[in-house]
Amino acid sequence: MKLLFCAFLLLLLQAIYALPVALSTDFIDFGSLEIYETQTQTISITNTYDSFQIINISSQLDSVIVSDSLLYLSPGESHSLEISFTGITNIHYKSAILFTNQLDHLPVYMPFSAMCFLPDDEFSTTFNLFDNELKNEILQLVDNHNVINYYNARLQMFSFIENVDGFVECVYTGILVETDGIPNQYQMNTEHAWPQSMGATGIASSDLHILFPSNSTANNRRSNYPYGTVLGTPIWENGGSKLGFGVQGLVRFEPRDSRKGELARSLFYFAIRYDNPFSPFFDGQESILRQWNRDFDVTEREVNRNNAIESIQEKKNPFVVHPYFAERIYSLSNDNIAPEIIDLIHPELIIIESYTVKIPLFNNGNRAINITEIQKNSQNFEILSFPHTLLPSDVGIIELVFLQMYENVYSIEIITDKGVYEINMSDTPTSLNDEVIKVSDFTIYPNPIRDSFRITTTKDVHAKIEIYNIRGQKVYYDYISENYNQVVMPLNLSAGVYFLKIENERNNFVKRVLYIK
Repeated sequence: MKLLFCAFLLLLLQAIYALPVALSTDFIDFGSLEIYETQTQTISITNTYDSFQIINISSQLDSVIVSDSLLYLSPGESHSLEISFTGITNIHYKSAILFTNQLDHLPVYMPFSAMCFLPDDEFSTTFNLFDNELKNEILQLVDNHNVINYYNARLQMFSFIENVDGFVECVYTGILVETDGIPNQYQMNTEHAWPQSMGATGIASSDLHILFPSNSTANNRRSNYPYGTVLGTPIWENGGSKLGFGVQGLVRFEPRDSRKGELARSLFYFAIRYDNPFSPFFDGQESILRQWNRDFDVTEREVNRNNAIESIQEKKNPFVVHPYFAERIYSLSNDNIAPEIIDLIHPELIIIESYTVKIPLFNNGNRAINITEIQKNSQNFEILSFPHTLLPSDVGIIELVFLQMYENVYSIEIITDKGVYEINMSDTPTSLNDEVIKVSDFTIYPNPIRDSFRITTTKDVHAKIEIYNIRGQKVYYDYISENYNQVVMPLNLSAGVYFLKIENERNNFVKRVLYIK
């Protein structure tokens, strides 16, 4: 008898029913490549269903582009898809491509992986580091630079680093001064982007990464005010730079657009290299500096300056080499790390069409999720397997086998260290119990739906209505208590097939509706 049951179980496992498509691969490995290098792979998808399918395809990451997001496939028809990857930072990219259809089949997640590196594998020790680990590694890369005294630092800046064809340019105003050495201070001063009065002292005072030529008037106007956006009429303005009042009425100095990104990156460097001295000074600027880093790309002039400084100090500013480092550090001001994001994507409602079911899970958060137990509400099915740990961007499968189907609704609870997640399963789209509510009690009009639809009943019932998308995710719920109810579809929903579930304490049924918007 036990052997017969095992044979029956194997037969069920071979008949696992999910999205009825055949993919030429179940995993894409883009291999190793440099940032901004594009790698493209081609896969095929075949409709193995006995009827027409509309297949929706989407990537969970902007770095991956799919050649077709919507396919119309006849039974047996195949189509080639191009999957392209372009990484923007030196990390291990992991995520998944999602396949769904217009029917009630379970979705398929196709995992992918890519290893991305900086050109020439520069700063290789920063690979896949984030937050404080990345800050600590950047500190190792910039620490113990070759220190020169302040006089030689100024001489190198005016005669070599900032000198172009015998001229140096004011960082704030663009005013040019002809010189082959240190000019008269009334013509051009030395600006500390991180002011000396705010911690740029000792060896930091001669660190070339924060030294810039500055017109004496502009230098005085900047004083030691933090950088920021000037609102309204400025107190002073020249060449695009401004002094005035920013948010909360605080005095701010706003440099011209062409140097905003460069100055932001110099302060990022200083905050890590010298442990953010006089921290309130930098803390209040960090948000706007991050925005400038995003908005203003590294220029050729900035790259040349960085390389010239390296030839003297033997250390580069890593944020000039790779500005995206700042996006991988939650806080440059302190040791705070990125907030925990817990997002376990799973279907909330499943229509069972087979004795065996594979339920996909996708960890779309930034922390590992540990599954300790899965609880079930019936002895009519068994839990064959489930993933005990889902790392960020991991795909996992819960496998169930139904021994018999006598009930209308089944459910499982996924018990994790991050919370409890419920999945409901119905073995039929209509009710097996007609005593309380039944399909004939309700009329849904119109179907297909445009903006709204009406639910009318033949008798007064109190019930809850829920709408699920084809991924089994709940997108709407409400309650009905009279014989006429108007339901307005949420504006953020896209056109497609949805499932309307009507239930009370004793019974429920599910009806498929088409939203054509």
